[in-house]
Amino acid sequence: PIVQKKQIWLRVDLNEGGGASASNAVVNIDPEYITVAGDPNVLSAYNSITLASIDLYDVIDSTTETYPIVLINGVQNISGETEARVTVEIKDLVTRTIEIDEFELINVPEGYYAVSETNRLSVNVRGSASAVSQLLSSNIVAVADLSGLNEGTMSVPVDIIINVNTDAGVVGDYSIYITISDEPPDG
Repeated sequence: PIVQKKQIWLRVDLNEGGGASASNAVVNIDPEYITVAGDPNVLSAYNSITLASIDLYDVIDSTTETYPIVLINGVQNISGETEARVTVEIKDLVTRTIEIDEFELINVPEGYYAVSETNRLSVNVRGSASAVSQLLSSNIVAVADLSGLNEGTMSVPVDIIINVNTDAGVVGDYSIYITISDEPPDG
């Protein structure tokens, strides 16, 4: 059968977060494209391969990952590359670490009490220099959802909420230690 040869560009999807948008990200993909062969009817609508969806929330300054190149059925990779190396760098933003001490424990199991064992948490915020410099620790709260948890002391993930209108955002994942007990806390 006659096959068509075509260059297919490699790309990634960028999800805004942590104060960064696609305009703040410099993406380098190596290789930039691969050469494929297949049925002309299949290849006519096949112009790019999305390697991954990258959350800018998780990229502090830069990150480099290797992703497999996955083709649709009926298409052959004739250039031979099976993986692509993707580097994402954040530009034009600053990152600042702010220590917070505001913790909100929600959905405490009925009949139980919960206390945060963590007193302070260092949180990375990113945005324009002016937005980041204006943030105070009182503008940031860590919210722990205790739904479905049992008695004991444990580490739980928290959502970090900035409670003022700003273009800055939180970068990274965080957790705190809490204790759930059927005894009221001291004091």
